[in-house]
Amino acid sequence: AADARHQWQFATHDLGYPPERILLFGESLGGAVATRLAAEFSEAGDPPAALILNSTFASMPRTVAWHYPLFPFQYFVWDRFPSIERIPRVTCAILQFHCTADDVVPIDHGRALLNAAPAASKDGIAPKFVTIQGGGHNFITVGQMRDKIGALLNALNQR
Repeated sequence: AADARHQWQFATHDLGYPPERILLFGESLGGAVATRLAAEFSEAGDPPAALILNSTFASMPRTVAWHYPLFPFQYFVWDRFPSIERIPRVTCAILQFHCTADDVVPIDHGRALLNAAPAASKDGIAPKFVTIQGGGHNFITVGQMRDKIGALLNALNQR
C-alpha cells in the first residue's frame, strides 16, 4: 500500500487535486490495496470521491481456503488483506464489478464486501454491485464498465 499511498500524496499535495475529485480503482489484489487506502483516507477525513472494485476478494485467507479446502493453508498467509474488515470504514461511494464465472475470486467474495459496506456514502450514494454474466477473473472490459462508471460520476457531480 506504500506505493499507492505515495501516488495519493503526489496527486493531492504535489499536483493539488482535492481528494473528493479522485477515484480509487482496484482490480483483484489491487482492490484490497484500494479498499485499505479508501478506509484510511475516510478515517482521516479526506476520502476519495469513490472506490471502484473489480473482482476483489473479501480477504486473502478466505480466498486461499476456497482454493485449497482440504488443507489449512489460510492459517499461513502472511498478508491478510482484510478488505471485509476495512470496507465498513469507507465513507465514499462504492462501485463493484464481478463476473459470475470468476474462478480465482468467487463472486460471493464481492457480495460479502457489498454486504459489509456502509448502506450509503457520506453523500448518500448507496453502494452498487454490478454482476457481469459469464466471464472470468479480470475479464470485464472497459466497455462493460463505462456506463456504470459514467452513472457514478453523474451522481457525484450532483452532490
